[in-house]
Amino acid sequence: MPIEGCWAEGQAALQLRKKIHPDLGLRGVACGSLMVLLGGNVPWVDSLVYLGRQEMLYLPTVWQPDLPYEWLVARLRQLGPPPWALIPPGRALGLSAATTVS
Repeated sequence: MPIEGCWAEGQAALQLRKKIHPDLGLRGVACGSLMVLLGGNVPWVDSLVYLGRQEMLYLPTVWQPDLPYEWLVARLRQLGPPPWALIPPGRALGLSAATTVS
């Protein structure tokens, strides 16, 4: 699965913020100590989790959910509009508010 984004928390999110440049063309969402960036040009940071995309759903590239994609999307639609990110253990994030990061 190609890298199409990343998520980071705590210290990793702080380090990630320092490496963001407008030229990277990233979109992002931040909430507290959590940050999600969307785009293929994400910088490298320790403890960063890279995300791949399956249609409207972003998932860690090293993780596959146990449930069928259709079931996940049906449940996530109840939480808000796509796209979404699934982040273990069992967290779902709505990404429809992602904006250009500078």
